Amino acid sequence: MPRVLLLDDDASLLRALSRQLNEYGFDVTTSISAAEATAILGSTKIDALVCDNEMPGTTGFQFLAGIRTRFPDVKRFMLSGTILDRNAERAVAELGVTRVFHKPCDSQTLCAAIEASMNLTASPAPDAVI
Repeated sequence: MPRVLLLDDDASLLRALSRQLNEYGFDVTTSISAAEATAILGSTKIDALVCDNEMPGTTGFQFLAGIRTRFPDVKRFMLSGTILDRNAERAVAELGVTRVFHKPCDSQTLCAAIEASMNLTASPAPDAVI
């Protein structure tokens, strides 16, 4: 069962996404801070990380830049309520983000993208931004 780490400072969003991803068969761990997420990544095998772009104390861009080098095998996804398309393209190009989702995102589409990134389905490659 693929293990997904959700990082967002919005606890209600984490609960909702966690519940939905669990229903799709993912083993979900949540974190409300970048420091906590880094500790989880260092101690637990994580297959995919879904990270908010705007959090207190750091941005998803800053956090994912460090994750890319320290945990290169973790598939990275970004959530954002405000990201512009050119910044989404930058996240994909510079940070190795598989896909950027605009909030609120459809959990079925998110799950399909995570599955496709791990070759769990034969889905075609998704567009960079949803």
